[in-house]
Amino acid sequence: MLTPVASTELVSRSQEAIDALKTAAGMTDAQFAAFCMPVLRCFADHVQRLPLTANAFGSPTGAWDFGLVAATVAYRYAGTVIFFPSLGAEERRLLEPQCRYMAFLSTLASAVATVAESSILVAGDDEYHPLSIDQTLHAWLSSHPSTRFVWRVPAVPLSAQAGAAIAANFIPRRLLANFDLRAVLMMYEAINPKTTMNGVESTLARVVRQSSQGVLEHYKSKQAGTFQPEATVPVVSPVDAGKVASNLIAVANPTNVVNPLETPAMATPAPGGNSGATPSGEASVSGSLAATHSEPTAPSQQAVTVDTAASFATTPAQPATGAASEAEEKLARGHKVLREWFSALKQHPQFPALKDQLVMNDTGIEVPVSMLGMFGVSGATVRKMMDDAGLILGRTSNARGIILHAGLRDRFIAQ
Repeated sequence: MLTPVASTELVSRSQEAIDALKTAAGMTDAQFAAFCMPVLRCFADHVQRLPLTANAFGSPTGAWDFGLVAATVAYRYAGTVIFFPSLGAEERRLLEPQCRYMAFLSTLASAVATVAESSILVAGDDEYHPLSIDQTLHAWLSSHPSTRFVWRVPAVPLSAQAGAAIAANFIPRRLLANFDLRAVLMMYEAINPKTTMNGVESTLARVVRQSSQGVLEHYKSKQAGTFQPEATVPVVSPVDAGKVASNLIAVANPTNVVNPLETPAMATPAPGGNSGATPSGEASVSGSLAATHSEPTAPSQQAVTVDTAASFATTPAQPATGAASEAEEKLARGHKVLREWFSALKQHPQFPALKDQLVMNDTGIEVPVSMLGMFGVSGATVRKMMDDAGLILGRTSNARGIILHAGLRDRFIAQ
């Protein structure tokens, strides 16, 4: 476990998991090679074949295996939330793919921090820690052949500042040079996040925390059902990563019995984008990753719970122009985030399946309350904004939804 291993060897043995990560990222081969592979190689050099914790992923290469799976889950989960709901559509088109990439970076950096929290590496009077040694773990092990490993009991949680410092040492800085500073700062604030006393956390921190916790809980549940010794328990597979991500997405967006967001849209370069490298040899963010967008994908057949044609056939006639004008005037006076919420919903790749959760009649539009909190802003906040704007007429008979002004019909139906 303490013999130095080249990053290429770890990458080679985990090709299936890396392919799953590439699929979740939705990048071209050139983008993935430019943006993700350098980070994965650095991650391999920093965790080597160490375990993650004594309670989960505790066998050799546990930290490496955990990082790949958790990063895959984070990439998929991040594709279903909005990180900057108050910004305009064009700014979000540039920032949201960057934030998905930041979720990938934060998750891997969090794994490095977790290893530092739970383990001690000593060689004579020397001790390795990513914050005190100006070397990768691979380089340190290469120069300290007599290294010993012991669990840090109890584990010592690192502060948010220490986590950010580890990320600054771990992430190749040249990769961040062309990213929007708002996304970069959000990334540094999401390293190894813990649940705060007041429950306040950024959307990115929530994605990273829930992705990591979801993988750990899934691993522990598999471990509880086996009699095999820890060292021989199979690693969490890419299929398991997909299940964890789908469960997180379903909990965050409980709009369908069969979750319509289970298959994420794939990001592709924007027209005119450049997936190659700049003259300096580094890929251009503005020409590739930052300019990507999600191509709408058709919802799966089983995800659509109501036949689309039938739903249009039973939809009531267009509301009178007066009702629509009244609703639009109320919306115009409401909070900007509320207008962005309607735009985000209508542009969502799985909007046709989400639309089938609505009930439209002459009284108004019945919307499940579970749909309100889909885009990074809490459902309670969106509901209050709707109420303050005078758009809520009442509650549904089953108390699981709200009735919105009938004049908002065009905000929900794409002709």
